[in-house]
Order: sequence, then C-alpha cells, then structure tokens
Amino acid sequence: MDLKGERIEHPTGPSGDLYRYVELARRGETIGSSALPDLELRVDDVLG
Repeated sequence: MDLKGERIEHPTGPSGDLYRYVELARRGETIGSSALPDLELRVDDVLG
C-alpha cells in the first residue's frame, strides 16, 4: 500500500521471485482477486 499516494499496488502474474504485472488502484476503485473471484476490495475501505 502507498498511503501517501492513496493507492494500492496489486502484483499479479508471478514468475519466479518476481511479478510480471502490477495493477495500481486508487480511491474510488476496486481490486479483485484471481484466487478468490468473489472477493472485491474497495480501495476506500482499505485506506479508510
């Protein structure tokens, strides 16, 4: 989480010790999960 920038970095596409992609979600947006497709997190709820 980037509290100062008010965003959440969501890495996806693991490849060895790294991730191939990083999704940035800001206030007003949601983040989904590929492992738990029914789970959605609102950035506003996480950041408070």
